[in-house]
Amino acid sequence: LLYDGLVTKCRTSLDLTRLGLALRGYHAEKGMYPDSIEALVPLWVSEVPRDLFSDRPLVYHRDENGCTLRSVGPNGKDEAGDGTKWTDDLVLTLRRNPTP
Repeated sequence: LLYDGLVTKCRTSLDLTRLGLALRGYHAEKGMYPDSIEALVPLWVSEVPRDLFSDRPLVYHRDENGCTLRSVGPNGKDEAGDGTKWTDDLVLTLRRNPTP
C-alpha cells in the first residue's frame, strides 16, 4: 500500500510537471495562461490527465499573477494548497513573469 501511494504521488507529480511545461508554452505563445487547462488540448497535450488521488479533474486556478495547478494529494481532500502553508496537496504554481 505504501509503495502504491508513492507511485501515485510520483505519477501525479509527473502529470503536474508535464502540464506545467504545456502551460509555459501556451503562455509564451499567447502572452497569458489559459482560462482552463482543457485549452491545452490538442496542441500542447493530447489529453488532460485526471487527479490520480481523486479520479476527478486536477484543480486549476488562474489569476492576474499566473496560475496554480494542484492535486488533492494522498488524503483525497482539496485543502486549497497554494504553496504558502503545508497541506498534502501537490501544488504547481506558475507566475506570469518568472524571475531568473
